[in-house]
Amino acid sequence: MKRAIKNDQDLKKRYESAKAIIKPTRAEAQQRGYEFEAIIEYLLRDFEVQLSYRVPGEQIDGSFFHWGQTFLVEAKWQRPKIEASEIYAFKGKLDGKFHTTSGVFFSMSGYSDDTTDALRFGKEINILLFDGSDIDAIIEDDVPFIDILKYKLRQAGNTGNPNVPYSLKKDAAEVSSQQPVIAGHKDNGIDIGQPGDPMFLVLTDRMAGEYISEILFKELRLERPVAFQFKQIKISAHSTQIINTTVSQVVFGALRHDFRGVILLLNDDTEGDEIKQRLEKPLRELLGSNAIPVELAVFNIDFSSLRQQAFQSVKFIRRIGGVRSLIDYLNSATIDAHFFYDDLAARKAVRTALENADWNEQSKTVTFPDDYDQRASKTIIKYDQLLAYLEELALQAAGEETPNDILKDDEQRPDYSDLVYRLLEGYTHELRSIRFIK
Repeated sequence: MKRAIKNDQDLKKRYESAKAIIKPTRAEAQQRGYEFEAIIEYLLRDFEVQLSYRVPGEQIDGSFFHWGQTFLVEAKWQRPKIEASEIYAFKGKLDGKFHTTSGVFFSMSGYSDDTTDALRFGKEINILLFDGSDIDAIIEDDVPFIDILKYKLRQAGNTGNPNVPYSLKKDAAEVSSQQPVIAGHKDNGIDIGQPGDPMFLVLTDRMAGEYISEILFKELRLERPVAFQFKQIKISAHSTQIINTTVSQVVFGALRHDFRGVILLLNDDTEGDEIKQRLEKPLRELLGSNAIPVELAVFNIDFSSLRQQAFQSVKFIRRIGGVRSLIDYLNSATIDAHFFYDDLAARKAVRTALENADWNEQSKTVTFPDDYDQRASKTIIKYDQLLAYLEELALQAAGEETPNDILKDDEQRPDYSDLVYRLLEGYTHELRSIRFIK
């Protein structure tokens, strides 16, 4: 039987009691389900909540209303993690509802590894996933539900990931507030750096040690000053949490520090090679599709030798396995003309153009209006012509503040074809409607 929660004190007491049940009997599990329903109802009390109702052919756990938008609610407190099939079933309940209707799924046990991927690579994302750590933040840490909802909406919009735990916001804030470590460079040794100096986020295994990593980066002696911020993460060959953590930190940190890239440092051994093989491709793909494009570089460093040299002499650090490759990458990345182009401006220009485009099914054309960025109206009749137009638009937007000598160098001009293809993936229906693709 469900009993209404009276106040915040009653909420904390009953939530703690429910969490204390480790291996519930069938009756206890059923009662805990009622308790969870009461908990969710109390958390949503300020949002015109309506719980447990029926529509023809469907049982809805509940809904709430905010920002002029309806959110359907599903809540589960069960032992196994939620599988993708259960999320798809919930997503089916959203189909046929008003187009602004979204879903919020609460699962105390979390979600299986394939659940988030299944949502990310589906047609569209209209479900946000809350897990036990998010509920803990609301009840135990007194974080308002609306703050976590806003955070998840922002992260889903930035990264395409509907399951970024709120706890990662604290990790990201800690990274962003750190005093950067400035690498020494050839002319001046250790330099304090300038606001415009390129900055990289360095992820290290806890086994490597943040202190050891800082010693390494201070002694690189690069061609120009480069700043670094560090985050230790428990990395294993079977870990997927690092992907969510990385993207969350980059999105949050880039707003303040404009990270040029992410550097993942792994130990130079068999386990390090296995972790690299498992994580590099999905992490690179996720960062590449992020709203703030960020590059990834992975290096295997002989940390055992680094520890020995750190306490004896820094003279031989550059000779340690993997360090030379790291130095070459950083020198190349920080003087590469590509960084004179604004990739974010390129992405924004193409996205805005597509949002304002007129897709004419009758004439089988797409027209970009003349009020967009002071450009003349442009009507396109072929797919190849569309690609060329958008690539030119991206390049023009990216190069607005690029020095003339760099603009004139064709070999150093970035290729935005992949960016255009990726953004056009969201317009498959429109492209088919005008017969540009089959």
